[in-house]
Amino acid sequence: MHKKDFLATEKLLNSFKVYLSFVKNYSKNTIESYIRDITQFYDFVKGLNNLEMIDTDTFYEFVKYLETKNRLNKRSINRKISALKLYFKYLVSHNYININPISDIQHYKIDKKTPTFLNIDEITILLKEDEHEKNLEKRIRDSAIIELLYSTGLRVSEIVSLNIGDIDFKENIIKVKGKGQKERIVIFGNYAKKKIKKYLRIIKKENNFDLNEPLFRNLKGKRLTPRGVQLIVKEKAIKAGITKNVTPHVLRHTFATHLLNQGMDLRLIQQLLGHANLSTTQIYTQISINKLIEVYDKAHPKASNIDT
Repeated sequence: MHKKDFLATEKLLNSFKVYLSFVKNYSKNTIESYIRDITQFYDFVKGLNNLEMIDTDTFYEFVKYLETKNRLNKRSINRKISALKLYFKYLVSHNYININPISDIQHYKIDKKTPTFLNIDEITILLKEDEHEKNLEKRIRDSAIIELLYSTGLRVSEIVSLNIGDIDFKENIIKVKGKGQKERIVIFGNYAKKKIKKYLRIIKKENNFDLNEPLFRNLKGKRLTPRGVQLIVKEKAIKAGITKNVTPHVLRHTFATHLLNQGMDLRLIQQLLGHANLSTTQIYTQISINKLIEVYDKAHPKASNIDT
């Protein structure tokens, strides 16, 4: 692209960023990811003089480039498709171009994997405080984080963004901002409440809390990062002797699966998880069906003789 065209492109991207932030209410990480994807596409088509020269074939060539040169998987390519589809839709709606060349482009179909989750014995072990951890603040904090993850099904990004003032200890509820900055109310149990209060007493012995302070902090007093929580969960699982690859998202899966196994309605679980669509939550029904088959096979005296 010529310098003039590049400046025009930069202007469009800045305008699109404002749209993503204030109209779509996307998170900072999502916006940065979308802009990177679109910038990569612009780099790929830099030999073209203007946006109107981009057609469906150009886009398919880009997808092929991502597959062969960048060796991206279908999930990563789908994210880029989503970013570009929204971008070109924006360009048309704001009269920057007349025709959307990729309006009919479809995402790759991806087989949904059954989520990994912990059974009751594994989660019970994981929730115990690490008696070998000499740093009291770390020991109580790590235990409180894992208890809260399991008790609420919060995303790791949601738990690190919590402030002390977001928690209502009287009602056992938390005000959470999830994907797209959508606010929802999450319930937590008494076990989590006791552990959080215990942690707060350690870091603030005088109970003089600023409600805007982060709920969970690192040992230097700064807000914990998602990476920090991931390491905490992984370390604790290894020490507990759990062989599965345990992440904060596995605890989210565990929360949903255990609720479903106890008979909670799928739509209620959807609300607690903050899923926009019920189809996202329905992956957990397959886990329960598999568990039901497993229990039936072990318990029913004629199960092994039944043809399938």
